[in-house]
Amino acid sequence: MPKSPKPGAAKANGRYRIPPRPAAPIDPVGRYDFRETTAYLRVGKSSVYKLFESGALEFEKVGKRVFVRGSSLIRYLTA
Repeated sequence: MPKSPKPGAAKANGRYRIPPRPAAPIDPVGRYDFRETTAYLRVGKSSVYKLFESGALEFEKVGKRVFVRGSSLIRYLTA
């Protein structure tokens, strides 16, 4: 039995896509994982990796996980 769609979801290409929520304020001392970073910047993974390579965003690696400081996100978004 198929799952019922969430409210506000629109069917596209046979899948349900949920519209993005408005971004909450960024905490300057917080750490954001890769998914949260792509959501705040509203770009794809490859674009975030390009920002890492260019030095526009600073990142930290903890094991296999990648984190971005809130202060780095704020600095990039206000530039």
